[in-house]
Amino acid sequence: MKRLTLIFLMIIFLAGCKKKTSTLYIVFNYNTLTKVPNKKSEIVTISTLMNFYDPLVRFDADFRPYPSLAEYWENPDSVTWVFKLRKNVTFQDGKSFTSEDVLYTFYKTMHDSTSDYRTDVHSIDTILAKGPYTVIFKLNSPCLNFLERISQILIIEKSCSPELLSSLSCGTGPLRFTKEDKNGTIYAIPNNEYFGRKVKFDKIIFITKDALAKNHLKSPNNKYFLFTIKPPNGFQKQLNFIKIPGPVNAIRYIGANTKRWPLNKKAFRKALYLALCREKLADTISKLYGYPIIPAYEMALFSQVGFLSYKTNDCIQRDSIQKLLKISGYRGEPIHLLLSKTRLPYAQFIKNNLKEVGINIKIDPVKPSELFKRVKGREDLSLFLLALIPGSIDIHTTGLSYFHSREETKSLGAKNYFSYSNPSLDSLIEGVGQLSEEQERKKVLQKIESMLIDELPVIPLVYEGDNYYISKELNYKPHIDRVILANDITLDNEY
Repeated sequence: MKRLTLIFLMIIFLAGCKKKTSTLYIVFNYNTLTKVPNKKSEIVTISTLMNFYDPLVRFDADFRPYPSLAEYWENPDSVTWVFKLRKNVTFQDGKSFTSEDVLYTFYKTMHDSTSDYRTDVHSIDTILAKGPYTVIFKLNSPCLNFLERISQILIIEKSCSPELLSSLSCGTGPLRFTKEDKNGTIYAIPNNEYFGRKVKFDKIIFITKDALAKNHLKSPNNKYFLFTIKPPNGFQKQLNFIKIPGPVNAIRYIGANTKRWPLNKKAFRKALYLALCREKLADTISKLYGYPIIPAYEMALFSQVGFLSYKTNDCIQRDSIQKLLKISGYRGEPIHLLLSKTRLPYAQFIKNNLKEVGINIKIDPVKPSELFKRVKGREDLSLFLLALIPGSIDIHTTGLSYFHSREETKSLGAKNYFSYSNPSLDSLIEGVGQLSEEQERKKVLQKIESMLIDELPVIPLVYEGDNYYISKELNYKPHIDRVILANDITLDNEY
C-alpha cells in the first residue's frame, strides 16, 4: 500500500514539473494584406510572411547581409551573381529545396504584373540552375545593391498548390502555420526542421491590438508580448512592458495624383509643401503616439546616400503660398485626402493646418487594407497619406520603384501611385544603377533628390521611428528595416 501511495505521489509531482507551454504574441495595428508571398511590399505583411518563408539572403538588425537559403554567394563580374544553396533543406510538406524552386519563384515574381516586387527584380535578365544547389543570376545592367533588392523575395516550393500558397504552407521558414481565425489572427508553431536559429517559444501568434483586447487578455501567465504599437493602458499596467526605441527610418508623406487638378500644377504642390507646419506636426504626433518623429523636407532618409539637407522656413511663407495658389488657379475647392483610420490624428492636423492658408481638405478615412487597394488602383483619388520605408542604403531603389515613370514591360515604377512622369529623372535613375565609382554615384543620387524636391510628386511630412513594447522577460533588438522575426526574440531565462 505504501508503495502504491509513493508511486501515486511521484506521478503527481512529475505532472506538476511538466514544462508549461510558452506563447509569444506579436502585435500589429492591423492584419496582413495577403498571405501570398512576393505580392505586397508592406511592413506587417512582410514581417509575418518572412517567418514562414526564407529568401536567399537576409539582413540582420544592423542591415548587414547574412546567409539564408544561400550558404554563400559570389559576384565575379558586374552583371553576374552566383549563389550556392543550402543542402538538406525541406519545405513544410517534406519535399527537398533545390535550385528549381529558386528559378520558379523569381520567374513567377518577374512576370507577375500585380507584384510590388517587380521593380526589385527588373535588373535580372536570366537565371540559370547549375545543378540542384547552384543558381546563377545574369543581370541586364550592374546592380550594386542586388542583395538588398532580393532579400525580401521569398522562395516558394515549385509544386505548391494555390490553396497551400494562401495558407503560409509552401515555405522553409522558422515557423509552421497552424490556423487563422475569423479575426485574421495567425497561429503558428516552431519549425523543428529549420536549418537556422530556432524559435524559443512553443506557440507564436500574430494578432492585432483590437483582437488581442477582445480575446486574449485573460490568464497572462507564460505569455510573452512584442507590441509594434503602444499597448492598451490596462494591459500595460498588468504586464509592465519595457519600451525599446527603434530606428527613425520611415518617411510619412502625402502622395499627390499628378494627373488630377489642381495637383497636376507644380505651383499647387509647392504651396502644399510650404504650408505644412512640420515641426508642430512632429511634436503633436510624437506626444500622441509616443514614438520619435522628426520633420522631413526631403524624399531620402538622412541615413541614405543621396540625402540633401533641404530645410525651408516652416509654414510661415504666407505671401509665397498665396502667389503659388493663384498661379495654380485654385480657389478653395475641396480636395479629398485618403488615409488609414489608424492615422486620423495626422489628417485632422493637416486639415486644420492647410485651412489657415485657404486649402480645403476633406478627410476620407478607410481600413488599411482598403487604403492600399484604392491607392494602388488609383481610383479617383487626389491626395493620400502613406509611409515609405526605404529598402536600400541609397535612394536608387526608391527612385526605380516610386518615381520612375510606370513601365509595366520593364517592371519600373511599380509603386508610382502618383501618375508622375519625368523622362529626365527616368534617365538619371536608370543611369545611376550602372555607376560604381562612389563619389560620382553620390552626386547623381543627390541630383535625383534635388529634382524630387523641385517636382514634388510627393509631399514629405516627417521621419517616423518606432517604439517596441516587450515583456520584461524578453530580449529583442529592432531591425533597421522593421522586419520582425520570431527567432530573433529570446527569453532572459529559458526553461
